[in-house]
Amino acid sequence: RFGGTVLDYTIGEGIAIILPWDRIHIYDLRVQLIDRDFDVLSTDGLKVTVNIAYRFQLIRDKVPLLHKTVGEDYADVLLTAAIGARARDILGRNTPEEIYSYRRAEVQTEILKEMQQSLLQPLVAPASATQVPSGFIEIEDVFFRSIKLPPTVEEAIDRKNQMQQRSLEYDYRLLLEAKESERKRIE
Repeated sequence: RFGGTVLDYTIGEGIAIILPWDRIHIYDLRVQLIDRDFDVLSTDGLKVTVNIAYRFQLIRDKVPLLHKTVGEDYADVLLTAAIGARARDILGRNTPEEIYSYRRAEVQTEILKEMQQSLLQPLVAPASATQVPSGFIEIEDVFFRSIKLPPTVEEAIDRKNQMQQRSLEYDYRLLLEAKESERKRIE
């Protein structure tokens, strides 16, 4: 309380002697999972709600500096807002059909890479206006749990996929008939 945040060591698991005037802040160093809903506009201007989950872990040696510069709500300050911004930016360059179907994995990877790069950027400490080295958090994975499109768009995409499957089925039937015709001609 009297000397400020201790930056040179952390207290591990087990028994530790703490002076009565000191306060200890407990941080979870295990892998953590957070999921949030983000509203995103696609290239068509349609509102898409995406539930994004992300796994991360704190780096033990950086926790005291994290506590001093960011605080206990580090996940919301450093991750949630940034992932929401990256998701809006990247998903905004795609159509609802691309988000809903085949570009999903690529978009997830793109968000993860951008977040890993941004977490390495130094922060500006508000009290002293100096740059503080970053790298407090190691983000491991970003993935979409669910994507909610407007109901009419979702139905249209489903109908289109059904029509494509019917077309492929028809092409296959024509191929079978051609082979059967060839078999009969040879016979």
